Amino acid sequence: MPRALEILDHIIRQLERGEVSRLEALDALLAEEYAGREGRRVKAALQMARLTTVKTLACTATPKLTSQRQRW
Repeated sequence: MPRALEILDHIIRQLERGEVSRLEALDALLAEEYAGREGRRVKAALQMARLTTVKTLACTATPKLTSQRQRW
C-alpha cells in the first residue's frame, strides 16, 4: 500500500486531534490507495494502447463581437 503509507502521518495527526474518526481515517487511507492504483492502471493501459497524442493550438486571440452579432 505505497500511496496509503505516504499519507499515513497526516491521517494519524488528524486522528490524534480528533478531526476524524477511526472509520473515516481507514476510509481515507483505502480511498487514497484505490485512487493511486486506479491512476497507475489507467496510465499503464494508455501506454499499452500506444495512442497518439492529440496536439491542439491554444488560441488566445478572440475576435471582438459587434453589437449586431451579439444580438443573434
